[in-house]
Amino acid sequence: MAAVREDGYEADEVELEIIPEGRFAGSALLWQLTIRVLISVNPPEQGWDRFGDTYSNIGEPGAWTKRVEDLSAFVGAHALAVSEAGSTSHYTHRQHLAGQTIKGDAVRALCGAYFVPTQDHDSLPECPTCVDRLAQLPD
Repeated sequence: MAAVREDGYEADEVELEIIPEGRFAGSALLWQLTIRVLISVNPPEQGWDRFGDTYSNIGEPGAWTKRVEDLSAFVGAHALAVSEAGSTSHYTHRQHLAGQTIKGDAVRALCGAYFVPTQDHDSLPECPTCVDRLAQLPD
């Protein structure tokens, strides 16, 4: 975790690297563990950026200090952090969506966000970046 303080930009950044090893590398169990770690650090499922096995997130100044306090309370109560479902509806390739919905695996949206398709997308506002990128694709 690093605090970034530059002229006109203040944020807290966190970067996590999940190193898959042994028999669990590439398994559904490893993915569930990864999701559990990510939502423990920052609950919104769609809030993480992924590059390979590295996940990053940016928060308001002081956000991560507050989250550490929250996690300490969870540990003291022997409770799990609760995931927050996504706030926007994303577009992804239809081929990926059907199989991953059944398996509960994450898919990559046109905007680059990874999400697990588990909620009713019709009830959410559309992701503006996905809409723009979809419009750029040939018919």
